[in-house]
Amino acid sequence: MLKNIIIFSLSILLIGFDFQPKATFPSDREKVVLAQILLGEADNNKKDHIAILWVLHKRWEGFKNGPYYDEKKHTFLKYISQYSSVMKVNTKRARAIRRLKWNEDPPKNSPFKASSWNKIKETVDLWYQGYYKDPCKSAIHWGSITDGYPAETDKVSWQKVSCGRTKNLFYKRKYKR
Repeated sequence: MLKNIIIFSLSILLIGFDFQPKATFPSDREKVVLAQILLGEADNNKKDHIAILWVLHKRWEGFKNGPYYDEKKHTFLKYISQYSSVMKVNTKRARAIRRLKWNEDPPKNSPFKASSWNKIKETVDLWYQGYYKDPCKSAIHWGSITDGYPAETDKVSWQKVSCGRTKNLFYKRKYKR
């Protein structure tokens, strides 16, 4: 009886919260790469971090349900690593970001502060737990101002969407008729 009362009370409390479903990519390696991508793509801008996490999640889910997905060849980790430039370029900053560890503070000679790195990791953890709502449900791509618009095709163009006060620009697909 007491167990039922506790479960009922917790469910009443949670009704007022608008949690998103848990992300399904929980390994420490995936989390550290996500955190590295967030730092590389948006420095310490938490609004960007949350929007980028959701864009990556939506793109991965779309890819998994598409015709090119092969469960044996494709992983979330590989997909997000190919999507973000910080995981591909060979600049001093990108190399320093890729050296950051999940369970350690940045080295003393790192250009990144432990407090900032820990906040980014906390954002990733809270996102996994379903704490953050998707701030721009239609966004499926992001880029900096210098990146320009994503490439268009004969079937798809792109339209900017607002994800709040973000450093990056976010886009949704716009299908041509």
